[in-house]
Amino acid sequence: MTTFWIILILAIIIIAGAAQANSKKKEVAERSERLNKVQSSVDDFKPSITITGIDNLYRFSVDNDSRKILLIRNGMKTIIPFDKIICVSIEEDNTQIMSKSSLRTVGGTLIGGALAGGAGAIVGGLSGNTTIKKKISKVQVVLKLRDLNNPSISIDCFNARTMTIEGKNEVKNSGMNGEIYKKGLKDAQKIADLVGVIIDQVDQMQKTSQPIQKLQSSSDTIANLERLASLKEKGIITEEEFQTQKQQILGGTPAPAVIYTTESEIISDESDLPADVQEALNNGQKLQAVKLYCDHTGCGLAEAKAVIDAHC
Repeated sequence: MTTFWIILILAIIIIAGAAQANSKKKEVAERSERLNKVQSSVDDFKPSITITGIDNLYRFSVDNDSRKILLIRNGMKTIIPFDKIICVSIEEDNTQIMSKSSLRTVGGTLIGGALAGGAGAIVGGLSGNTTIKKKISKVQVVLKLRDLNNPSISIDCFNARTMTIEGKNEVKNSGMNGEIYKKGLKDAQKIADLVGVIIDQVDQMQKTSQPIQKLQSSSDTIANLERLASLKEKGIITEEEFQTQKQQILGGTPAPAVIYTTESEIISDESDLPADVQEALNNGQKLQAVKLYCDHTGCGLAEAKAVIDAHC
């Protein structure tokens, strides 16, 4: 009789376990469908790389062409442009075990750098034998963003309460739950590695663009100086006026366009032109504007052209 009850209890346990397993399998499949549906609803997004979390609880996708990240959790989507990312870190039970930050600047000042070792160095206990046993509650990837409305995003790559059979607040990093924990930690590493590469790419793009911007600025300065020297050579401005204007250009302060009539009176580019001269300029008739200006003021062609050029 005792044997009968033992067999019955075992049968009930097996049936209940199978039913629970089937229920979970169905739930995971439904989550996968929801993830696919949300992802397909995003316009102009073709994932180059995708990482799907334990039990399809989240999906992290990267589109290299549109330079965006798509994060889907609980049926909700978050789109993150590459250049909005400041920092990525991995936290285990709120303790940071890896961090990578941008070298991009705000107002010319460095705001970060590599704060800790690369993500590939954090999982020393994932392979081979380990004698360190501990209880784990959560592993998260944390993204810091340039976004006042959403400055930080946390991704639960492992959560003992939602990703283990027992649903406890914390579990040991060994046995069956330990394997789930290790899977979550590996997913966190993959995400951190990807975001680290993205940060480096954006930083490199900014580095290569800075010399171009400086070169353009230098070219503008040279052109302005050459234009100023030409005015001095033609006798339109004096040596003193040339030196004053040159210092303003070299000092980075935009100098107002200063032109001189035959009586050497200063006319700034804010001065009003005669109506018919202004109308000719508005119609793109620059030569006509020069001629009309000569008629109005009695100045020479060089002076008139300089005035019209300043207004242009």
